[in-house]
Amino acid sequence: MIRWNRREFMQASTATLLSNHVKIPALPGRPAELDVAGAAFVHTNDDGNSWIVGNSLVERKIRFDAQQGLHTESWIHKVTGTDFMAECRKLGRQGHEFSISMDQDYLAGSNGSAWELVDAKTERLTPSGESLIIHLRAKTKPAEITVFYAISSKPLARRGRALYLA
Repeated sequence: MIRWNRREFMQASTATLLSNHVKIPALPGRPAELDVAGAAFVHTNDDGNSWIVGNSLVERKIRFDAQQGLHTESWIHKVTGTDFMAECRKLGRQGHEFSISMDQDYLAGSNGSAWELVDAKTERLTPSGESLIIHLRAKTKPAEITVFYAISSKPLARRGRALYLA
């Protein structure tokens, strides 16, 4: 079984949002190259308040509810089956999808009582990606936030060559 730490996973999964081939230095037990074979996708549940963003390497489940706000329920590296949110769930914690300070108040995305869901939509990205756009409104301040997630299964060309993770 291949084991990655959170930093390695974040680097590789972020790069998969942009490229088809991610090259990382080969270490014992780690693949030298990961191929994104499957198409990128964004799935929305029937209630319109949770989404799955992914491709053949990574899958992220995002949810909004009135109690917990906007948060990532799971972030799975599909090659190894590692869920990088599992430890947080065990500790009863969740990360903030975003946070802002306004008029000396701190508003975090996972503070459900501070936000209401205005709308969420998905859009196709060219050449072969998907995006999720979530629009929230603060309940106590005159602020609106738009959170963007994007996933792709095609490489991002840079000067005629694919972008690789170093």
